[in-house]
Order: sequence, then structure tokens, then C-alpha cells
Amino acid sequence: MAKNNWRETTLGEFVRLQRGHDLPDADRRHGVVPIMGSAGQNGFHDTAKAKGPGVVVGRSGVGSMGVVTYCATDYWPHNTVLYVTDFLGNDPRFAYYFLGHLNLRRFDSGSAQASLNRNYIYPIPIRVPDSIEQCAIAHILGALDDKIELNRRMNKTLEAMARSLFRSWFVDFDPSRAKVEGRAPRLPDQLAALFPDSFDSSDLGEIPKSWLVTPFADTVEIIGGGTPKTSVPDYWNGDILWFSVADAPSDFDVWVIDTQKTITRQGLESSSSRILPIGTTIISARGTVGRIALVGVPMAMNQSCYGLRGKAGARGFFTYFSTLELVASLQQRAHGSVFDTITRDTFAGVYIALPPTELIQAFEARVDIMLSRMRVALFDSVNLANLRDALLPKLISGQLRVTDAERITATALPLTRYS
Repeated sequence: MAKNNWRETTLGEFVRLQRGHDLPDADRRHGVVPIMGSAGQNGFHDTAKAKGPGVVVGRSGVGSMGVVTYCATDYWPHNTVLYVTDFLGNDPRFAYYFLGHLNLRRFDSGSAQASLNRNYIYPIPIRVPDSIEQCAIAHILGALDDKIELNRRMNKTLEAMARSLFRSWFVDFDPSRAKVEGRAPRLPDQLAALFPDSFDSSDLGEIPKSWLVTPFADTVEIIGGGTPKTSVPDYWNGDILWFSVADAPSDFDVWVIDTQKTITRQGLESSSSRILPIGTTIISARGTVGRIALVGVPMAMNQSCYGLRGKAGARGFFTYFSTLELVASLQQRAHGSVFDTITRDTFAGVYIALPPTELIQAFEARVDIMLSRMRVALFDSVNLANLRDALLPKLISGQLRVTDAERITATALPLTRYS
């Protein structure tokens, strides 16, 4: 492919970098300005030090040195980063993708701690297209990232709605309180009838009449995990997903649909793990205690986790949100001489106010559309990210024309073509 509109240059002639600015936690003030650290955004402040859109590169830190992050708004670049002070006429978002593609982690300046020195990387020879091509490339890749971000925000909203409904019904008991106070519960009559119109005293405080204070362990089937021998290659890199705490999703994504490691059928049969069906709640039980996920595709898990299958409610959503509410109590009861650990007895030591099965089923039916949409959005985002990651190196290097990339992405996104 001819690249007549591409030029040979150096990184230092492509962008200008500067070390970020210190901002101790004690000096941070409430605001909406993102603080950009070496591994990405790590908080907010009320004052910006740099104009957006901006690009920052992790300057130090194991695992974060060389990480490139984009910020669309004005921001505060932390002293753990190098940030672009001048794009020298280049497209900022293209610069973000281009710098990420360079894999700057390779250019450790050689100090005791992983560190990136701008003077060390400025002489790197690079080849970049003209500004029109840069904008077109950034548009294609950015549209994919924007859709992923839209999915993320949608999932955050849907999770908040589902959690809010759970708390209203099963923690704050709002429908029953409304009845006691002579107010309408604002629910369909058949559903409202499932909520008692009075309360009983219990060890958990007042709970709706006839609900039972029950050990959490009695409401679930507790499933253990296992790890195949790492010394046996035939046990690993198979087609069975294998969950560890590193695979736990963000709080609002809820579902886990992929894992870093996989095992073979032979590996599964050699260990105490088993395949967990969709809708199983996983909770990390050792070390980093209390990370939670809802199984989105069948998978196995390691021995540092428990799987929880609710005895009432076929979809598993009531168990997931119950576990979420109990995390703080489970963490307080964790123990161990080296690592904090949750045991089966820990689940027996915490209690919930257990509603009738019909009410659990009604809740799960009500939030099913929310949780199902979230799961679909996660698969969509994975596909979009895979497409972006496949296109990025070819577009950045000029191996793929923008017009060809637009055709490839046409089925994924309605892109506006650059002329």
C-alpha cells in the first residue's frame, strides 16, 4: 500500500511531554476534574492543570509505567505521569492510539524502579500520516471506544436500578412500610399483596410479618473450587473458563463472561472444581475477600472462591444482591493467620430476613430485563474491543486503508465517513 501521506519523524517531534504535578490526598478537594495517574483516572479535584482533550503516559510504577490514557476533558496530570503539553498539530485522539501502540513499557530508563524518561523516548523513530488521515483513523477507533463507554454507562445505570429495587423491597421494606402508614405501595395489586402490612421484631430489627430470620448459609448451596496442577500442561489452556479473583468485574458490570486462564476437561476432572451454571454468584474467599461476580457463561473457579446457588429463585439474582448486601459483614467475620479467609461457617454466621419464595421470584422476574441487557452489553463490548484491537495496529501502521476499515466496522457501528 502506498503511504505518500505518511512522514518519517521522531516521537519528540510528534508530541511534547512534561512530568505531572504532585497532589497529595490531603490537598484534594471535591470537584469534577479528573485526576489522571499512571494507571488511569484515580480520583477527582476542583482544579485543572491541563486542558483537554489530553493524553497521559504512566511514568513510574510496576505494571503502570508506559500505560497510555486519554482524557476528553480538562484534567489534573499527577506526578506519576508524563502528559502531552503540545500535540504539535497532530490529532489528540490519534496520538493516544499511536502512543499506546508503541508499547512504551519497553523503554524503561533503567532506574531501580520502572521509570519512563521523556528524553529517553524522544529520539524513537516513528512514521505517522498527515492530519486528515489521523482524524479519520481516530474517528474509526474512537467510535468503537465510545460505544464501549456507552455500554459501560448503561450497565452502571441498570445495576443501580436493580440494586435500588432490591434494597427497597428486601432491606428497607418500603412496600410494607407504605401499607403500615396507609399509603399505596405503588405496585400492581397482585404484587403488592405479597408484602405484609405489619412488622415483627427480630434480631435484625423490625422485619415484615412472617418473614424468617435465616442463616445465609441455609438459603444457598455453597460450592467449592479447585486448581489443576500447574505442572501438568495438559490441564491448562483448554476451552473451559477458570475464574480467579483477578477476573472479578467492576462493581456495576456484575457479570463475568471471560477469564484470564482456561483449563481442559482433563484439568477439571483432576481437581475439585466443577462447572458453575449461569446465574451462580462467585465470591472471593481468601486474600482479597469479598469480590463478587455473577456467572455469565458456564465456568469453573479456583479454590480461593465459593460459588453460591440460591435455593429459591431460578435466575440467581436474589442471591447475588443478598451477597452484595452481606459483603461488609462477611469481611468482618473473615479470619486467618496469614490471609483473611471466608469459610463455610462464615456464611452460617450472617443472617438475612428471608421473604416468601413467590416474592423472590417476582423480584427476579422484574430485574431480569435489566441484568440480561447488561450481559448482552458486555458481550457487545468484548466484540467491539476485539475489533478495535484488530484494526488498531493495521491502521496505525498504514497496512489498512481507512475506507477498508469503515467497511469492516459498518456492521458494528454506524460510522460517519471522512472524505
